[in-house]
Amino acid sequence: MIDDDGGPVTSARAVVGNSLQAIRLRIFVHDFIHRAMGGADTPATRREITRRFREVHRHVPCAHQDAELLIVAEAILTSPVAGPVVELGCYLGGSTAKLSLACRHTGRRLIVCDSFEGLPVPGADD
Repeated sequence: MIDDDGGPVTSARAVVGNSLQAIRLRIFVHDFIHRAMGGADTPATRREITRRFREVHRHVPCAHQDAELLIVAEAILTSPVAGPVVELGCYLGGSTAKLSLACRHTGRRLIVCDSFEGLPVPGADD
């Protein structure tokens, strides 16, 4: 839809939808910060990770929603499993940059694998 000046008209539904999404994200981030378990996983650590995630998201194209990588970061921060974290497929590096922050706080290595060509079309046996 075009307004009288030739620009797009933003629907009320889109504005409300974006506002609700922003509110849900703020609540999610608040909960993420306050679920810290202690040790290296403190509220201060989680606030720093959240702040740095936003910086990455502003500067690096990301194929994920903000909350999705916070869920993965929480799993990294709270997992009793030792060893490296492996990312398969990194797109343009936004998720890699974010995961590296969580790995740094836990002392875990991040191993990133990507074909840089996408995946082949599945065959009959796939």
